[in-house]
Amino acid sequence: MAIRAGLVDEIDLAKGTWIILDIGFAGDKKATCGLAIDDEPPEELTFSDASSVINTIILNSSESVSLVIEAPLSVAFSEAGNPAGRTACFGRNRSPISFQFDR
Repeated sequence: MAIRAGLVDEIDLAKGTWIILDIGFAGDKKATCGLAIDDEPPEELTFSDASSVINTIILNSSESVSLVIEAPLSVAFSEAGNPAGRTACFGRNRSPISFQFDR
């Protein structure tokens, strides 16, 4: 089994299994990760449970598995460690752009 980055021309939802993981944050084992597999309805799981489901699918698959991971890269967190809104300015004399998070 080889693990490698995919190529743009390989993006085809009709080929293999597609897993999309939206990583959430929780310090008290809450279900904060969104997990969608192919056309199934998405689930909200703990990171541990999501990891277990993904691992099982990969180990038992005889076809390619594409894993898309979404994670906050803004590095904007509250004092409690949760994602938080922030304001950023891009370029000179530009209006600020606000980023808001639901959690």
